[in-house]
Amino acid sequence: MQTIRIQLRESTQETVELRYWLPQKNNYESRRLKLVEIADLLKQGERDYYKLLPNLPGIGQQLFFWLDGDGRWLSRGIANCRGEGLVIAIDTEQKLAHLPWEVLHDGEDFLVKRVNPVVLPLRWVEKETEGFSVEPRQLRVLFMATDPEDVEPKLEFEQEEARILADTRDFAVDLRVEESGCVSELGKVWSRYLDDFDVFHLTGHASIKDEAPYTPYFITETEIGERHETTAAELAEVFRFRFPKLVFLSGCRTGQAADKGAVPSMAEALIAQGARAVLSWGRACGRPDSYSRRRAPLRQIGSRISISPSTR
Repeated sequence: MQTIRIQLRESTQETVELRYWLPQKNNYESRRLKLVEIADLLKQGERDYYKLLPNLPGIGQQLFFWLDGDGRWLSRGIANCRGEGLVIAIDTEQKLAHLPWEVLHDGEDFLVKRVNPVVLPLRWVEKETEGFSVEPRQLRVLFMATDPEDVEPKLEFEQEEARILADTRDFAVDLRVEESGCVSELGKVWSRYLDDFDVFHLTGHASIKDEAPYTPYFITETEIGERHETTAAELAEVFRFRFPKLVFLSGCRTGQAADKGAVPSMAEALIAQGARAVLSWGRACGRPDSYSRRRAPLRQIGSRISISPSTR
């Protein structure tokens, strides 16, 4: 897949420096963007983006055209993409990071719904990572569901596990299940496997503390099935520098940056702890169809990603 890298940094109180790297180009191009053009989006709080039902097409179009500008560089970059797909990797900080970049909309549809090429907007954190080779084998997935006794609503995790198994039975996926829902028990399982897992899929309830420092957490279980609020640092301790290639935090608000972007989301905090890539939910996922939406990414990974020695 090809990649367009975007970096946004506030240069003054009124402007942002946009740097972008187009595919096959080593040097970036730069533009100045005016914050006043998205002032209404910056003023909207977490309640508007993450708890109500905002006008996502309108927000996505405003963000897209703000980036695209009169020169239409982003539109041209997408149109010129050759290959299976295009990643739009967006690096932002603080209040700009709080904006819902995943809903970029070109005026016709959301970019994530494009087919030719397939376009994937994602959040990118610049840091040094070790390269890895991909072997021609089954995709190794470790699945853990958490459902403490005193937490409502109860999750249909057994049905979800069954659906995942059904969805991936025709694909090259080796799915293992951690049954306890307990982070300390997960650590024991992780240490027993010498061959690293490609994907760790954690499903359950998650949230953010209501008071400063607004710490995000995932609700897991203790050894006796009681509630435990697991932070990104605790989860990172389990992996002990052997992070999987992808962590899927299938819980509400795990992708939400609290305090209007000042506090990193649980996904971003996990990246800071050493994770390579994290998939998460920005909004609450308690709708009736949430179980099918929770397992959809794993189904897509199993069906669309071909593993070969040359893939990196």
